[in-house]
Amino acid sequence: MRSMLVAETVLCALTIVNNGQVRAVAPDWTDPTIYGTPVNLGAPVNTAGSEYQLNLSNDELTLIFGSGDTRHWGSPRPGSGPTGDLWITTRSSRSEPWAEPVRMGPEINTSSMNESSPWLSSDGLELYITRLDSANVHTLWVSMRSSVADPWPIPQKLPPHILSGGVWCPCLSQDNLTLYYMNLINSGSVYVTTRASRSAAWGTPTPLGPEVNTSLWEFNPWLSPDGLSLLFVRGAGTSDADLWFSTRETLGSPWRQAVKLPAPVNLPSPSADFAPWLPPDMTMLYFQSNRPGGLGEHDLWQVPILAPADFDRDRDVDGDDLKTFLACATGPSIPYDLAALPPGCAVTPTGQIIPPDFDKDVDVDQDDFGVWQRCFSGTGKPADPDCAE
Repeated sequence: MRSMLVAETVLCALTIVNNGQVRAVAPDWTDPTIYGTPVNLGAPVNTAGSEYQLNLSNDELTLIFGSGDTRHWGSPRPGSGPTGDLWITTRSSRSEPWAEPVRMGPEINTSSMNESSPWLSSDGLELYITRLDSANVHTLWVSMRSSVADPWPIPQKLPPHILSGGVWCPCLSQDNLTLYYMNLINSGSVYVTTRASRSAAWGTPTPLGPEVNTSLWEFNPWLSPDGLSLLFVRGAGTSDADLWFSTRETLGSPWRQAVKLPAPVNLPSPSADFAPWLPPDMTMLYFQSNRPGGLGEHDLWQVPILAPADFDRDRDVDGDDLKTFLACATGPSIPYDLAALPPGCAVTPTGQIIPPDFDKDVDVDQDDFGVWQRCFSGTGKPADPDCAE
């Protein structure tokens, strides 16, 4: 009874203090416990054909993806054009299902080229796409509109100094002034270019260093909102690939040696994973995969990025998680024994053990409760994956 009163008092105070705010600080990508269970987006997004190369609006209410490129990804979804097209779907909130996807209009999709690898600017006013022509040349194009209510006009090709060598898979920074993309020179490498303003020209592109680029393909970059984490795909081609990441100390620092993301994001071959994308709060990782359990050859998937105090793995930290924490509490200097868990303590619905000893000093005491307080988001509000830092 006392623990229930404590829980109710704490929840009331934290709802006022925290107000469900989430910081955009990248999580520890190497920690397998931050990832929930990957979920297939299902119908009507995925079909018995292939869906690939996805991108979303910052609010996660618009999803654009490709289908119909039989040269790289397999069978088209029903209704696809002859060369590969971009499709779009929307939803009213993150908890609502996706509407039936529709092919984007003739301003974006052509009958003679394959359109894929979309990227929406953070304000939804620029749409970058890749086009592949009959000569197997990849180019980047951008469509620009005045407001999100306007239709997309005919895209314009990016300048020759960007397109040299063949380019694919654009990625814009949150301020829309830095562009990462794949250049097909040297089997495919990640390049970067910048501009001084939205109306300014893109500068001379440069390849990232050997910490990111290797003799394999590196493509599908995604940049965190603070510019300090880079997710990308590395592999021998489109049939053997995994998601990797690199970090840097500051925007002017070099990228560190890249590391492969752990399971359950990456699975052993022959499963291959592509096109990582996360919203600014970094609480959900969307990606493309041919892993078992899909509807087609390639499907779109999502996996939640969870706070350490989200014991029930439902993306929020609320009263249910507080009850679990209180069941685990030992008090100062009393060891927490993973082999002898108290009833109701720190076991997720899938049986995974999430230790509540956040400060890693053996006990579960008021210091760990302080971490739980920082993680509190409230019911239905995604919790900050980096709240324990």
